[in-house]
Amino acid sequence: MSTVKLSIVLSAMSYALELAEMRKDMSAEFAAVRTDMSAEFAAVRTEFAAVRTEIRDVRNETSRRFEQVDIRFAQMDQRFIWLGGFQFAVLLAVVSALLNFQYR
Repeated sequence: MSTVKLSIVLSAMSYALELAEMRKDMSAEFAAVRTDMSAEFAAVRTEFAAVRTEIRDVRNETSRRFEQVDIRFAQMDQRFIWLGGFQFAVLLAVVSALLNFQYR
């Protein structure tokens, strides 16, 4: 009976040693994975910083272009008012000339 107990104790110890070795291997693998992930995340952060910079530049360029378009529309509005006023004056002159011709 003691050999059975001894065999059980030895197999339990060998399992414990295997578990300890597996734990060391897993810890080493997890450390390597953590290191790789940290490096990859650092690279992704750098890329996102570059993308943020590009987006900021595009927004600034878009804002600048919209400001230019607003200035152009302001100029066009003034020209359109003058054009509309001139057309109305011509229409009024034509109508008055027709009325003048009609009642003479």
